[in-house]
Amino acid sequence: KELSGCDAVLCILSGNFTQRGEPAICDKYVRASMALSGGADIVVQMPTAYACSSAEIYATAGVKIANSFKNVTNLAFGCESKNFELLKELAKYLAEEPKEYKETLKSFLDEGYSMVVSRQKTIEQLVKEEKVSFSSITDAIDALQKPNNILAIEYLKALIKTGSKIEPTFIQRECSEYHSEDINGKDTSATAIRSRLLKTEKAKSVKKLMPKFSYKLLKECVDDFGLPDHELFNDLCMFVLKTTSASKIKNIYDVSEGLENRFMDCVKDKKILNEVLLEVKSKRYTYTRLKRIVLRLLLDIDKETIEKIYTIDKFPYIKVLGF
Repeated sequence: KELSGCDAVLCILSGNFTQRGEPAICDKYVRASMALSGGADIVVQMPTAYACSSAEIYATAGVKIANSFKNVTNLAFGCESKNFELLKELAKYLAEEPKEYKETLKSFLDEGYSMVVSRQKTIEQLVKEEKVSFSSITDAIDALQKPNNILAIEYLKALIKTGSKIEPTFIQRECSEYHSEDINGKDTSATAIRSRLLKTEKAKSVKKLMPKFSYKLLKECVDDFGLPDHELFNDLCMFVLKTTSASKIKNIYDVSEGLENRFMDCVKDKKILNEVLLEVKSKRYTYTRLKRIVLRLLLDIDKETIEKIYTIDKFPYIKVLGF
């Protein structure tokens, strides 16, 4: 509120499943209550189909939800970089997709690299060949490796591509890295908090790592319902993989190059989802990307639903979780 000068805060929240391709630690209404207790004025849901997708789809959905409201003026998001102007430069270049960028990107994708790695390698090569320049070359390459920066660039790209009048508000991430599992007081990452919670299965183990209001809501949720049953989730995913045809897997968004057959081969003699994912994993298909594919299969989210995010201007409806 201080940075943007806004009157109220609208929070766009993932539902019961996350971008990691797994169940959220608490249900969406509990997390909405945490956001409201933390200063949000209204919380709306990002549809699961988009929340459990790549950074580009996730950000596009977030921006199109924000664009659906007439009075949203700013979009706030976290990033590791202090150089906000550089993130804008990168987003502008990536949104324009010049010919040399497209061609170089395709060559790295053809080598089997993931989109994130291919994009990073493309920028490195084009900078080396002096086909593109940024205000800070070293920081530009470094920025493309950090998870929050990657998402921040996608938000900026989506604002450009939709012709949005919404201004970005950058919140710099400090102390803990996004994926860090280190416990370091008040700035401990959500990854570390979740990890400790799932390991100990006791809410009080994270009491000192969270604000009082969100800890109270978390404890009530854990006491009443327990934590997500990952063993059950594993069994449900394995059941759907073992009983689904290759043609149906092929129709899941992000499945290409015969990936459905790799799933079919690997799942035959296995009972644990993690083992299947580690065997199917490759340079192009990262572990998290595969988890999202399996989740889409489990929730019966088809390709057309996800692709629709690129053709709609505004959402036909928006689900309010709390206000």
